[in-house]
Amino acid sequence: MRLDYLYDRLRRRATPSLDFDALPARYRARNAAMVSEWRERFPETDSAVLEVIIRASGNARRRLKRYREFSSVRSGGPGILYIRQPVSFDEILDFQMIEIGAAAARADVSDVEWRLLTVAEALTSAP
Repeated sequence: MRLDYLYDRLRRRATPSLDFDALPARYRARNAAMVSEWRERFPETDSAVLEVIIRASGNARRRLKRYREFSSVRSGGPGILYIRQPVSFDEILDFQMIEIGAAAARADVSDVEWRLLTVAEALTSAP
């Protein structure tokens, strides 16, 4: 997959006020720590379920729902949006989080959290 091309497209869609070069560094560092911790808990696994929690309400929430990156968003209550999707531990995980972070910045949302879940956790815990 040509991630350079995808990053260029993402950079063009980002708001001018967003420091796009700092965004990948921040998300990659957090993802590396999260995956390292995951592999300590579950050795020899290369995938998990990614859960992204976005806190937004009002106009920010409506703007988010218009973006392609948030097409699979489910509502988890007032002001909370959830995305759950299977991911592998490669550069695609970094790209997905950078894409979500850039889209959230376009909607003026800064409260984005994410974590990894097992399939059992994803199926039993309802957002």
